[in-house]
Amino acid sequence: MGGIPSTSGVTLDSYDASGTTLLSTQLFKCCWLSGQNNPTKGTASPIGSNDWLKEVYLAPNEKSLYSLLRQFPPTGYHPPLTSGASRAVMVTYMDASGQVVSHEWSSVIASMTSGQGPITVPGPGGVQESLIVIDRIQVTDGDASTNNLKKDWNNAIPTLI
Repeated sequence: MGGIPSTSGVTLDSYDASGTTLLSTQLFKCCWLSGQNNPTKGTASPIGSNDWLKEVYLAPNEKSLYSLLRQFPPTGYHPPLTSGASRAVMVTYMDASGQVVSHEWSSVIASMTSGQGPITVPGPGGVQESLIVIDRIQVTDGDASTNNLKKDWNNAIPTLI
C-alpha cells in the first residue's frame, strides 16, 4: 500500500522532541512525496515497513511546488509505497510569503484523518493497489516510536504497508 496527498491540502504539525508540545500547524494546498528503502530492513531491530518516506514537499500553490521541485530535486522514488511512519525525512516547504524552509526531521508520521477511505488504482501488470489519501503530516526531532506521538506512530505503520 502507498500514499498520495489529499487534493484538499495537507496539514503539517511540528512538535517538540518529546512529541508533547505542538510548535506550529500549517495547511498547504500542494504536496509531493518520495520514498526510500528502509535502511533498518533486515537488521535485528527493523523499524516500520520495508519502505519509508524520503522527502516531503509542501507549497501553497502548484507554481510554488514546481519551484521547490526544481530547486531541490527529489532523490527518492515516486510514488512512495511506504509506511506512514518514517525516519530521517527531509521536509521542504514554501510558506505563503515565499520563504523556503528545509529540515530533515528525525520522525515523520503521515496519516489520513479525513475519514476518506483508501483508493484503489491499477499498478504494474494491472494489479490493483491501495493508496491512502494523506492529509496530515506530523514531524518531530524526537523518537516518535517512544515519545508522546507513539500511538500515532504505531497506527501509521500498518496503514501503508
